[in-house]
Amino acid sequence: MIPRVEHDEAQALFSDFVDDELDDGVRTSLEGHLEGCASCREALDAFKATVSGLRRLSAPPPAEDILAQVQQKIRKRSRGRYFRRGFALTGYRFPYEVLALLMLLLLLVVYFGMAMFQDLGPVSRTRDAQERGAPAGR
Repeated sequence: MIPRVEHDEAQALFSDFVDDELDDGVRTSLEGHLEGCASCREALDAFKATVSGLRRLSAPPPAEDILAQVQQKIRKRSRGRYFRRGFALTGYRFPYEVLALLMLLLLLVVYFGMAMFQDLGPVSRTRDAQERGAPAGR
């Protein structure tokens, strides 16, 4: 048995009916209601005319400077964290990823440089003294 669609329910189903998104049982029930209800048929015709008119409308073209406007709004709302103009002197914004990589390389150079030239303590002094033939000092 197909459930009966009431008057208010029928009008709520118009959008899905026009878009052909109703399952067969509900569609059949709605079509049955439309056969017997002149006001719903008129409302459906008005709905179809409205949808058809809206589909014919074209969207306005975007403004030519839309990208600049969006970046300006983001810059204003984020207080300059994004789309920053750059450093005051150069006007160039240095990427943080490159800066972090350079800092890492600098730390590695300093670390290995210190390891190569660091005095190894008493063992090294004793060895150096023995090689020179002198007694190891304190």
